[in-house]
Amino acid sequence: MTEAEVAERQKQHFAEQHPEKPLSGRVEFREKKNDGVGCLAVVAILLLVLAIAAICRARPGEPVRPPRSIGVQAVFDG
Repeated sequence: MTEAEVAERQKQHFAEQHPEKPLSGRVEFREKKNDGVGCLAVVAILLLVLAIAAICRARPGEPVRPPRSIGVQAVFDG
């Protein structure tokens, strides 16, 4: 279907289905109304995963060891 055919079909549709509205050439799109719920869910899941990882790292009865040194030593001459 060409662009001209689509435009003609739109004109026919609006003339038949919405006779009270004049053809203006303006197109409006309905906006989503989720108000950021998807983003909030992602953040909540990431925080939950982080909390679980922190809990699993420090197991009861096992001492928490500091990170291993990478072997760098500072020497000060005074």
